[in-house]
Amino acid sequence: HLVSDFVGSTAALLDIAKNSSSDKFIVVTEPGIIYQMQRECPDKTFIPAPPTDSDCGCNDCSYMKLNSLEKIYDVLLNEKNEINVDEQERLKAEKSILRMLELS
Repeated sequence: HLVSDFVGSTAALLDIAKNSSSDKFIVVTEPGIIYQMQRECPDKTFIPAPPTDSDCGCNDCSYMKLNSLEKIYDVLLNEKNEINVDEQERLKAEKSILRMLELS
């Protein structure tokens, strides 16, 4: 169930921010994009979701920052540090990923 006025790529998010008559946006994306939105539309307000004062801010996930291209390459090449996921969890994640690809 999608609860959003707009879902799109980075470029599309920037376009909607610039071209919308709205002056406030709740944005669920990484901080770099929010920074670009603020820089290009200083007269508009961009509210990160979840807020930056929450315990786990998906907009700035420290766990994702632990990944690197080198680490991904190493895992694929040497098949080490593999993460096994329960099949039901994998299916839930696959559903989300397929939905994101559908929207892109």
